Amino acid sequence: MLPLFAACLITWLGAVVIGRGRVPDFWPALGLAVALVAATWVLLGPLHFPPDGALEKLSYLAGVALALGLLIEAVSAGRGMQVVAMGWVWLVVGWVAWPVVSAPDWIAIAAAIAIALAGSLAVGRLRESGGGASFMMLLVAAFALSAIAHYSNAHGMAKLIAALGAGTVGAAFGLLLARGGGLVLGGSLLLVGGGSLVGLATLLLLYTSVSPWPVIFLLPIFFADLFAARSVSANDGLGKSL
Repeated sequence: MLPLFAACLITWLGAVVIGRGRVPDFWPALGLAVALVAATWVLLGPLHFPPDGALEKLSYLAGVALALGLLIEAVSAGRGMQVVAMGWVWLVVGWVAWPVVSAPDWIAIAAAIAIALAGSLAVGRLRESGGGASFMMLLVAAFALSAIAHYSNAHGMAKLIAALGAGTVGAAFGLLLARGGGLVLGGSLLLVGGGSLVGLATLLLLYTSVSPWPVIFLLPIFFADLFAARSVSANDGLGKSL
């Protein structure tokens, strides 16, 4: 509940009190980043600097993603964000996986490369899909990955991944209350949300005994909007969302 309410409150306050600004998705991105840090703090205790372990790295990555997205949007109005987002995925995977791949463990290196490739594809599709589809795909992927962790007895990871889903819902609800509009993963929000999802998947696959197969079968989620466009009438908004 904490990440849901934190993301909702920060998004709503920022959008209502301070306003839209030049970066339209900054407040939802900030709300989601704070939600992830708060959840990590509750589960692991106070953060350390430098980060103590791979789990704490995600909080720092969320902060860097927020700043990077803000910079790209302010300087270039979002041009080149697709390339930046896909490159960001490789940085996230590299830093989170570094203790494992620096051994060197060639199987872990191959797994990290596969995760980065899959993550680049997923984040690229989130950027391309636009509209409410990107929000729904991130939401479903987060809770599905959390369920995989839970049923694989990685309960701590399941809670942290669920915090990503709850924070995404909170940010969307806060934006809805403030502006009556839907959540779209653009610059900062794409880097914070997509990067966190990939980072959590990296942790789950490289640091726990979770099988990679159920995670691999989550990839079609990121093509859901293409399937919907082919199978549902353009006028059926509810059908497309479902």
